[in-house]
Amino acid sequence: MIELTKGFDEYVNQIVGRQNSNNLPDSNFKDGLFELDKNKYQLYNQCIVFENEIFFPHAFLRRNGRGNFLGIIQELNYQIKRGNVVQIRLDPFEKRQIEKLDEINAILEHDSWFGPKFSNGILDKNDNFSVTLHCTNKDDSAVKRYPVIYTIFRPSWLDKNKNIIQYYIEELLLTKSDKKSFLDNPIPYCSENYVVQKFVHFTYDRNEKIFEHIDASVRIFEFEEYQKIFAQIESGKIYDKHIPGVERYKLFKIQGRLELKDMANILKLYLYGNQHISEYFGSE
Repeated sequence: MIELTKGFDEYVNQIVGRQNSNNLPDSNFKDGLFELDKNKYQLYNQCIVFENEIFFPHAFLRRNGRGNFLGIIQELNYQIKRGNVVQIRLDPFEKRQIEKLDEINAILEHDSWFGPKFSNGILDKNDNFSVTLHCTNKDDSAVKRYPVIYTIFRPSWLDKNKNIIQYYIEELLLTKSDKKSFLDNPIPYCSENYVVQKFVHFTYDRNEKIFEHIDASVRIFEFEEYQKIFAQIESGKIYDKHIPGVERYKLFKIQGRLELKDMANILKLYLYGNQHISEYFGSE
């Protein structure tokens, strides 16, 4: 997350007073908004590049005014590519040199999600797949109900010749050492020695338009190993779905002909309390 150099009142005074700033890229704006010309500006996950300098959307577009941007830049970029006119108010105080681009661009959106949302196109059309990571801030009140911080959604081909895709879903909870004082109950699935991770695998047959298999499993980590993969995600890197030395132990398996509503209900029941499931699948 970018550490802002100015406080809330300074942003209020600047925007109310319609004050200009030397940090802004040019004077071609109206009502404080710049038109994002695709031939001039490059949009990344957390910043905007103009003539080898890094600018940011206004701080009031950040989560809670100080966090990361919740996918807004990606959406603006999408609208530009569709041919729509996009204007934005830039942060009048924050600017970075181009050398910081890799560091800034590596920031995952730890306030919401990183990667594409679920769509029927993933099931029926996509040839290439991307990992999606849903996140919840550790101080969010939802963590008190169920301390899930990250959920990873991994679609991929199981058998391209047979037109079958698969999904892996993995949740990562707070560990015992991360326990916040506001949590009333002990961290579930965790001791001083081990952490149990809930894990779901299911397959979808594009030819038949049905889910043919789902299994619910757990992976058992030694505590230190789990801490490593948790820290890896916090640093902005998603670990590989196959972890050497860590096995999956199936708790139940269903094979046959399942519909999307069946899958949604099974996931809701097995991953009970995980708000990322409805966030990811909820729009379809």
